[in-house]
Amino acid sequence: MEYFAVGLLTGSAVLARYDRNLRRVWLFNFAFAAGFGIHLVGMGITGEMPGLPFRILWAITVGLVIAAILGTLGGVLGLGVSRLVASIR
Repeated sequence: MEYFAVGLLTGSAVLARYDRNLRRVWLFNFAFAAGFGIHLVGMGITGEMPGLPFRILWAITVGLVIAAILGTLGGVLGLGVSRLVASIR
């Protein structure tokens, strides 16, 4: 789980550094986190195989929360590095 978070944070920072757009960073994080959320549901967090509506809502919830936290943090980090590099030049 920690490697997933560090990977998303690093990927977000690199994407924001070169793209300079937080919307794409949030979308990047949402896509990966929603996929991870679907994976968690497939493993059976409720003890039984949940239905399709629960899977979709769970993926959206996990995706939004992780995109808001890691996407914003990684995006701000990447944009800060980008501006720092631009000010040094």
